[in-house]
Amino acid sequence: MAEWLPHMKKETSQTVDRALALLSLFSEEEELGISEISLAMGIDRTSISRLVSSLEKADFLQKNEETRKYRLGMRLLYLGMLVEERNELAMQALPFMKQLSEQFQVTSLLSTLENNQVRVLHKVSAGPVVYMSARVGLLLPAYCMASGKLLLAYSGTENIQSYLSNTPLSAMTRNTIVDPALLSEEFQRILLQGFAEDNGEATIGLSCISVPVYGPQRRVIAAFSLSGQSEIVQSNRLAMLNSLKNVSLQLSN
Repeated sequence: MAEWLPHMKKETSQTVDRALALLSLFSEEEELGISEISLAMGIDRTSISRLVSSLEKADFLQKNEETRKYRLGMRLLYLGMLVEERNELAMQALPFMKQLSEQFQVTSLLSTLENNQVRVLHKVSAGPVVYMSARVGLLLPAYCMASGKLLLAYSGTENIQSYLSNTPLSAMTRNTIVDPALLSEEFQRILLQGFAEDNGEATIGLSCISVPVYGPQRRVIAAFSLSGQSEIVQSNRLAMLNSLKNVSLQLSN
């Protein structure tokens, strides 16, 4: 089996390269047909047809039934809007992150939910050195983090039910909630109070408080949180929570 792996990797890489090159053709042309794409890329029509079909199914391309040609799909527009939205939000959040990190001597995180995992968008740290696995761009399990629990709580009933039914809940520490029923109750509590907390659920000795950041139509687009040594977070809990709620108002649309 192993002898086929290099070939498989090369083939997969070639397919990805071709797909990216194909999409790049549309930077100069609004619509292109199979023959035009085939000619521009120097690849036979059969291979191009298969590639276009895959991209169309994923909504990266869409077909104009009148011209029988293809144009960029709505999936790319959606992804582009996410990039713009998240980059702009990170820039807006940075002054607040620096201020609160310095004020409370903790770490501030801006994160979002991606495939039911926490994607770290931005991070600012201050104060005592505390073990934190969160790095910008990293994907982390959601169920054991304040930010993750908050984002899941606001992700909708259908997604929550699917998540609780299909996600293995492994204990990161003795405080991690691994019972789906208890985690469901935790989500309900978060929705009622409007913020989330964890006390050593991901890392012993580390606590966190997280609030939602709202976009258009009151859709939660990110979580803003403060994390630090449990002694620091618990002794400043009320002040941190009030500051976080103020930041949520400032950043939300």
